[in-house]
Amino acid sequence: MKENRFLMDLFDAIATTAKDSYVFFCDIATDESRWSKAAVDYFGLPGEFMYKAGTIWEEHIHPEDRAKYRQSIDEIFAGKALKHDMEYRARAKDGSYVMCTCRGAVVKNDDGSPMFFAGTIRNHGVLDSFDPVTNLNNLYSFFSDIKAICKEKKKSTVLVIGLSQFSGINDIYGYTFGNDVLKELAFQMLITLGPFGKVYRLEGTKFGFVTDELTDEQLEEKYKALQEHAKSETYVHGRRVNLVVNGGVVEIEDFNVSSHTIYACVRSAFETSRNQRHGELVYFENVISDSNKMKLQKVNTIRESIINDCRGFYLCYQPFVNKDTEELEGVEALVRWKGEPYGSIEPNDFIPVLENDNAFFELGNWILHTALMEARPILEKKPDFILNVNLSYGQIERSKFRTKVIQILNDTGFPPENLCLEITERCRFLDMDLLASTVKFLRSYGIRIALDDFGTGFSSMNLLREFPIDVAKIDRSFVTNIDENPVDQVIVKTLTMGAAEMNIKVTVEGIETRSMRDCMRQYKVHSFQGFYYSSPHPMDEIVEMYGLK
Repeated sequence: MKENRFLMDLFDAIATTAKDSYVFFCDIATDESRWSKAAVDYFGLPGEFMYKAGTIWEEHIHPEDRAKYRQSIDEIFAGKALKHDMEYRARAKDGSYVMCTCRGAVVKNDDGSPMFFAGTIRNHGVLDSFDPVTNLNNLYSFFSDIKAICKEKKKSTVLVIGLSQFSGINDIYGYTFGNDVLKELAFQMLITLGPFGKVYRLEGTKFGFVTDELTDEQLEEKYKALQEHAKSETYVHGRRVNLVVNGGVVEIEDFNVSSHTIYACVRSAFETSRNQRHGELVYFENVISDSNKMKLQKVNTIRESIINDCRGFYLCYQPFVNKDTEELEGVEALVRWKGEPYGSIEPNDFIPVLENDNAFFELGNWILHTALMEARPILEKKPDFILNVNLSYGQIERSKFRTKVIQILNDTGFPPENLCLEITERCRFLDMDLLASTVKFLRSYGIRIALDDFGTGFSSMNLLREFPIDVAKIDRSFVTNIDENPVDQVIVKTLTMGAAEMNIKVTVEGIETRSMRDCMRQYKVHSFQGFYYSSPHPMDEIVEMYGLK
């Protein structure tokens, strides 16, 4: 084969231009092959020129995939097949396995006999580092680079930007046009930020940027320039497109944290920019108040706890009682975390940061399963007992959420009609069609739905109108000065009357004094919850307090 200069030149030309693929060429008669140097280097092969390369390559294929591979190659060399198309795992030089797609074809002689076997091997371990739409490095590459930064202890800054109201572009112009918009934004990021670090396409309409060169002031300047360009100077196919950019930042100074924790924190800052700050660039340390400030290490510890079977998490329960009789109606499950070296941490300190993290779905499942198991014995003593469990919008948007809820109910044997799932006003950030179908699905099984934080946002009444809600929970912010503040009294009266007209029960949170209770009894309210009746307690203490043994 080496003597055939034409074939060697042709091979070099193809191997050089075959992006992200390894080329191989085999003389079937002599079983001599040539492989791309990139494949030799990546997989640790003997060399570019090999005798019986199929047998050598077979040793690199995962043992579970070898039989299928061997059958295909034998058919090629026996003249029984003209094409080879399969996926298998192959061992790299470092001992790890990567998924590969191998496609090859037989070139016949003039007499019809097989002469050459040629094709390509696509290494998905390499391919998966790039986004096919924008050609930027993708989320997989982002995580890999963050790991390297932490390993090398290199102080860096991570920026995540994303678009608001992008679905409207897809709806009006189509997904092809939408992809071209993302390509244009990627191009602008490369121009504006690329010279100072690395740009990534992350999830959906989110992009990432990592730098160790820019100061905070310089990054702010670049972000504003990019934001302004996206708003007024983005043209796709001659059409001006108005893009709304939001941004979050986290600075990597603590290197004993995972790349996923860093991503969760910068996403939290991004969500604050999008939902509360109108696109202002938000740094992670400004996302939460000083009293609840979460450093990266603390977030990392709690996230690792979720991964390790929710170690350190436990539940407390706060009762709610009938407004008139003050008899127990049910409890709300509240998650807590306790562990070294931080002690006890309240949910408001970590849920807003982690609820967008993929690991949070597992925590939500653990909370539901644990609460149902701990509450089930009470039903023997009090059959009408209601258990309230909070949901995060990060859970609801997961495709497996609905089936998981039903599975947990079946596993625990807890009656669906005794479960009430609470959704918050923050769920307005979800796709409304998804939220509506989810609510209807859950209620079809008899599960009750409560709207928490009722009245705190403009979309509360709209949610009541659109979805079949069973309970509206008035936020404690309206109750704190209810006996002294006429404005709050008018608001509460309006909210409770409106809910009553729609046959929705109202629970009032934050009842802390007798005067607050007495004032609230004049309104169309069904139940009370607050420290006046009880603070949150473990379930065994609730059972003891209310004689439910």
